[in-house]
Amino acid sequence: MYDAGCLPVNSDLELHHPLRLRVERQPSQEQYNVFVYGSLLPNLHNHWLISNAEFLGYHKTQPNFEMFSLGQFPAVCGGGHTAIFGALYRVNRATRDKLDLLEQHPVWYRREQVELLTNRPTLAWIYLMSREEPEIKASWVKPVPSGDWFTYFTARQANALGHHFNTKSGLHALYSDE
Repeated sequence: MYDAGCLPVNSDLELHHPLRLRVERQPSQEQYNVFVYGSLLPNLHNHWLISNAEFLGYHKTQPNFEMFSLGQFPAVCGGGHTAIFGALYRVNRATRDKLDLLEQHPVWYRREQVELLTNRPTLAWIYLMSREEPEIKASWVKPVPSGDWFTYFTARQANALGHHFNTKSGLHALYSDE
């Protein structure tokens, strides 16, 4: 078997040899639980970034947050009294790094660990926005009191098209205690 690690540094062979490319594309062994609640949810516009990640189910956070609509995507801030509904994924390091770029971590959103309400303690990374961000304080920002972006966004889109959306069918409908 050919050892791709023996290739000379900075050579054309190193950059174009198929064995070398395969070695470079191997996924990282590091795995991270990431809780998504907005545009990364299934059927929303940024889901393609995690569509190949392992889906671990729909969950919600402790009621320690507040969600806001920033138009086409939400922001979640700590210090509220709302549970956030979303999806849990297991991602590799490369995918987590892509999510960090999307969320502009640590400049715009900050990646923090939270405990999810599940049948066993589960920690996951979530992207939170500071209440000090100018976007949160803008007059056009609207609260999402349900903590369920999918239902809020889908209902808003349906209403804009003149359709009725049953808000009882959103992510929060997956929980019997709601």
